[in-house]
Amino acid sequence: MSMQSLLLFLLLIPFSVVSAQAQPQIIPDPADALEGRVYELDTSHSLLDFTAQHLGFGRVRGTFNIYRAAVFFTPDDLTQSLFRVVVDIASLDTQNPGRDDLLKTEFFAVEAHPQLTFSSTDIVAHGESYVMHGDLQIRDVSRRVAIPFSVLTLDGVDQWGNRRLALEGGITINRNDFGVVYDNEFWNAIVSDSIRIDISFGAARYNAANEVFPWRRSGIGTVLRDGIEADGLASTLQRVETLLTNEPEDWNFGFRQWYRAGWLFYQQGRFAEATAVFESALQLMSENLEPVERADFHLALAEIAWAQNERENAQAQVQRAQHHDPLNPAAFVMEAALRRAAAR
Repeated sequence: MSMQSLLLFLLLIPFSVVSAQAQPQIIPDPADALEGRVYELDTSHSLLDFTAQHLGFGRVRGTFNIYRAAVFFTPDDLTQSLFRVVVDIASLDTQNPGRDDLLKTEFFAVEAHPQLTFSSTDIVAHGESYVMHGDLQIRDVSRRVAIPFSVLTLDGVDQWGNRRLALEGGITINRNDFGVVYDNEFWNAIVSDSIRIDISFGAARYNAANEVFPWRRSGIGTVLRDGIEADGLASTLQRVETLLTNEPEDWNFGFRQWYRAGWLFYQQGRFAEATAVFESALQLMSENLEPVERADFHLALAEIAWAQNERENAQAQVQRAQHHDPLNPAAFVMEAALRRAAAR
């Protein structure tokens, strides 16, 4: 399970499971001491849509169903934030399969160019609104664009103590500028040159102290959390390794279990325990982890290292994350933030 899937699981529970009087347990975030912190896309509260004219008469609307995004958010000055978006072109959907296939194969050449990417370069404030400049790449063409946007929620906190950020914006591009053309003159003329892209971006930073999801007795996260408190780090990790060897079917050793326990210790400022949990997950679960899960563990280790001013270690962990998941947007923005910090 990737970090995006973890966020989806932890952020999308029905509101009915939380009483109106429930108060989140919010632990101070160690990243508050840094210049910013990484938020990842909350897919259930985000949209990436596009609109084109058809034959010059009506409009055709579509969406991209699969995309990843992250922001290195600087709460004291939004203009210093860094954004990265990676879109899966194959997820294009206009509610017409035949048209979708034509757009993907002929206009976007999806087999050769499966992703659309955007990387911010700077943000400029204009009163209460903003303009984000950055590099938009479609097919093999990259161009600098400017995206006006407004802030819906700036560093909010939800019922479970998760931090949230919400933005809305949009841009109109000329598809010819990016080589999004079909060499069949008739079909190429059917689609307008001008394409409107609208973005609703919701991002979140997970609060591991969220008690709405119980710590299951059969989950290894519970063993890590309670065992380290009661018996110490070394003894608990030894017990976990024994359970994995002798009782693997009786315990949940999934990604979410390890991540939640490690992130909880990190939130508490217990960096040694957090580091040990994430490193143990990478070692003990090496044959069971997906590449995106490995990347997320390395990114957690990178943030822990940075929080301790170990920037070289942080950079090394980011590079390991990129090795496992080259398109990881969180790794991209963290690497850019580390480079910027080193240059100051």
